[in-house]
Amino acid sequence: ANATFGIVPMAVQFTDTSAYLPTSWKWDFGDGSTSTLQNPSHTYPAAGLYTTTLEATNAQGSNTTSRKNYIRVFAHEPGAIAGWGGNNGHGEASPPAGSDYIAVDGGRKHSIALRANGSLVGWGDNEFGESTVPPGSDYIAIAAGRYHNYALRSNGSIVGWGDGSYNCLVDIPAGTDFTAISAGDAWGAALMSDGTIVQWGDYNFGLYPPPAGTGYSDLGGVYTQGLALS
Repeated sequence: ANATFGIVPMAVQFTDTSAYLPTSWKWDFGDGSTSTLQNPSHTYPAAGLYTTTLEATNAQGSNTTSRKNYIRVFAHEPGAIAGWGGNNGHGEASPPAGSDYIAVDGGRKHSIALRANGSLVGWGDNEFGESTVPPGSDYIAIAAGRYHNYALRSNGSIVGWGDGSYNCLVDIPAGTDFTAISAGDAWGAALMSDGTIVQWGDYNFGLYPPPAGTGYSDLGGVYTQGLALS
């Protein structure tokens, strides 16, 4: 590919480099679109991580090559992080250097960020392990709570770390059908692909149940309140 990350809409030119003179090709761009051209172009209309696959065939048979999360499409260009305000002795307002960040969020005394390569960075207080991010490079969204965090993987599953008060970690819902996440004081919420909201953790302050319905497209949340865009 002539580019492996960019912003929406992202146009990519794919080039076949197969040996042994294939005579037919089947490309899968990872977003439901395919092509039988040898060197196709494709435009990704939505942000996300996309696994690309090429099946090349000649008279002797076929061979398939797949690159997981090869194309990364962002809603905006990666950039540097600016921090200000009180550090409370933990450095949470003193972000790391670099210009490859695509998302950032902050908790009570810690901060987290998502890099363009899909990996996570944490800094600040680490009393509950909230700044010790999980390994991997397949994350597409983050949400920081007071002393805990959530990250959404490209396969639609959710991971959490930090303080587990009110079961805000052990009650993370299983599954791979989530498209957005948010976090508050000791609770979390997620949006499913059909637009419904799932919530777990602290149910005080009128946080439960979340709004019913399937028309929601994004989530937000802070200390004692949740927000949803319909």
